[in-house]
Amino acid sequence: MPTINVTDELELFLESLKEQTYKDFELIAVDQNKDDKAYKILEKYENDFEIKYMKSDRKGLSLNRNRGLLVMDGSIAGFPDDDCEYQPDTLEKVVAFFERKKICLLVNVARITGSKIWIWFALIIKGWSSFKFSIPLILTL
Repeated sequence: MPTINVTDELELFLESLKEQTYKDFELIAVDQNKDDKAYKILEKYENDFEIKYMKSDRKGLSLNRNRGLLVMDGSIAGFPDDDCEYQPDTLEKVVAFFERKKICLLVNVARITGSKIWIWFALIIKGWSSFKFSIPLILTL
């Protein structure tokens, strides 16, 4: 979740994460602010759920979402805005959806060279062990 110039709304979003019925998640916060207001808000929730905090000196939604993906440990990535709120069962419904579906998308960061990140996407159809479709994607930072 990249964040910039948001404080009150960020607090509401974090409260909605605290109330989730599904608890096995991490929040990756990429702070684009010059001050430490977002960090101080995030710090209040560090005992409620896992938070990975990164400071970014470069602005940009996509850029900072990609930076967050590099430190992700989970198998499902969501891209919330810092001014949204989730219903208490939002994450539970997302996980259930992916568990029911027969198609999943795997993302693998293969290598970082200079200012380029090489990413491979693999589309896997469960039960078809011989089918795999990969698409390389190059991101420039």
